Amino acid sequence: MSLENVKAKLSEVHVDRSLNPRVDYGKGASIERLAESIKRVGLLHPPTLVNIPKGMKGVPAGTKYVLVAGFRRFDALGMLKTVETDFRFDPVASLEDGLAANIAENIGRKNVSRFEIAAGFDKMHRQFGWSAEKIAERVKGDASESASESGTQPMSKENIGNYLRLMADLCPRAKDDWSKNHPKASIRNLLQIVTQKDHALQEKEWLVMSGQASLNGEAAGIPAPTGDEKSGKGGSKARPSREAVLKQCVELGDELEDAPKPLRGWIGGAIEALKWAAGEDDAMSPMDSYEDLTHLDSDKKTS
Repeated sequence: MSLENVKAKLSEVHVDRSLNPRVDYGKGASIERLAESIKRVGLLHPPTLVNIPKGMKGVPAGTKYVLVAGFRRFDALGMLKTVETDFRFDPVASLEDGLAANIAENIGRKNVSRFEIAAGFDKMHRQFGWSAEKIAERVKGDASESASESGTQPMSKENIGNYLRLMADLCPRAKDDWSKNHPKASIRNLLQIVTQKDHALQEKEWLVMSGQASLNGEAAGIPAPTGDEKSGKGGSKARPSREAVLKQCVELGDELEDAPKPLRGWIGGAIEALKWAAGEDDAMSPMDSYEDLTHLDSDKKTS
């Protein structure tokens, strides 16, 4: 894409959430923290727009552009009640070009999961009818540029084909755990499971592989907490309760103001990650915490 700077009103931008490949999109406190960052240091990386394609459904009257990248930043700008701001815009790019560029950029980002990348490839395959080879060709240029910054390599058509296969053939239970970043949901493990065509057999194999069931089909139990949760003493396998984790978050929050300034952002991110792991609905996920903290780091380097 050949991008240029343009000023536009937020009301002139059509936002189609289905174009966003991110699963762990962030909400509530997550967007609020990003809005606070933008308010303090400005918008360093403007969202990306393309022209609205002919025949696109659900486009409100008065809109001129469609958003293809920067959905969280756009929502944060809306939270700040921004009327007009800077965007990056390609006047000749199609919606397909915009989505391909979005996926290519995300390939090189450390805080985007493999499932989200796979979901983006799957959308390009289903919506535009692109093969793995064509997807590889369309994202190659932008992905190469992202790779030079992140240390990753552009996706080959074979890798993209594996992602498309998993999205099409993987059983719902394993796919759901993959979307939630289950530690056993590696591409190698999932490809091993998907050799079974029957979803029931896939699920059984996945539950055993992931430690959620034993070989005899019984659910794998999580050991009960042992030792003194409050002090952290006791057995080496002590697992704190949800209430104990949230209590520790409160205690850490009380001490946050006394921490050295360079560490406050990272401690705050750790608190959000603990709350997220404990199941708090409005907590920021580790991926979004990482994105905001690296955003702040880049702010400091440019200031």
